Amino acid sequence: MTRYEQVIWAAGFLDGESYIGLSRGVSPKTGRPFHQAIVDVSQIRRAPLDVLASLFEGNVREGTRAYYWRVGGRNTQAVLRETLPFFVMKRRQAELVLWFCDTMSGKQGRHVSDALLAERELVWAELRELNRISVYGQAERLSEGAPQGAKLWVAQIAARG
Repeated sequence: MTRYEQVIWAAGFLDGESYIGLSRGVSPKTGRPFHQAIVDVSQIRRAPLDVLASLFEGNVREGTRAYYWRVGGRNTQAVLRETLPFFVMKRRQAELVLWFCDTMSGKQGRHVSDALLAERELVWAELRELNRISVYGQAERLSEGAPQGAKLWVAQIAARG
């Protein structure tokens, strides 16, 4: 398989099996929240995760009942930029996480303005809602509450084709 074909496979796999979002922590020094972009997958078989790791780096680790592959931080951006054109179900999550990645600066982006931090918090909240699993499966309703910066960025990406 060519790399292009492998990326198409990976996009389909990630679209159906992954968590695409932001982790959130709070600085013990300042009390301010901070976020990290992640793509996370768990499987009972290791083989597909090894393929992801060979394509995009990241780590495969063994848990008690499953294997896990995760890519985080700036590496998330590379994975999502390459797979975004092929997403169906998780396109919105990928677009929001890419917006977040584009706002990164400094040490893990923790030193940001209050306005940008507020936008990031709204994006984090929207991603939580989009990734929430209900009785009917994956949430698909898009929130109208996305911050303007994220909405503009997603509109610019859509306009590029």
